[in-house]
Amino acid sequence: MGGDASERTAVGWAARDAGGHLSPYSYTLRTRSHPVNEVVGVGLIVGCCRQCHPCKSSNEQYCSKKIWSYNDVYPDGKPTQGGFSTAMVVDQKFVVKIPAGMAPEQAAPLLCAGVTVYSPLKRLGLAAPGLRGGILGLGGVGHMGVKIAKAMGHHVTVISSSSRKRAEAVDHLGADAHVDVPVLRH
Repeated sequence: MGGDASERTAVGWAARDAGGHLSPYSYTLRTRSHPVNEVVGVGLIVGCCRQCHPCKSSNEQYCSKKIWSYNDVYPDGKPTQGGFSTAMVVDQKFVVKIPAGMAPEQAAPLLCAGVTVYSPLKRLGLAAPGLRGGILGLGGVGHMGVKIAKAMGHHVTVISSSSRKRAEAVDHLGADAHVDVPVLRH
């Protein structure tokens, strides 16, 4: 990551009992700083063993020792705090530089829902333009699905149980079609 290692106190939120109520939590954090003014992002994984087959084949999400950015524990026993903290410990493998001109709030969806959609399309060879596909639901992942599939040159149909999503899907996000599917109730 660069820079000199140092220690500082970080503050996050943690549930410290079975009641699940969050309260402030302070802990000492060893840091290695990035260059001043460098904006970086982190997805859901902040660490892995780097030794197992999934790690060596760039499939760290299947590592049995992966460390999630929240609701997990670092090897030293301290809790991960995710985005609810003033700082976090992240293996440099999982830190990405946010390009100049892109606001962090623009990059954040790409680090979660964006990776969820892009990764299988790329891995399964579905990134070539001209494919036809459907996006089931227009929530956070669905929004990114439409945007990424359209950027890849695909014909995209949004399948939704809400006709209210039609304008958003077609006019705002650029989907080619919208299909309303009635919700079956028993």
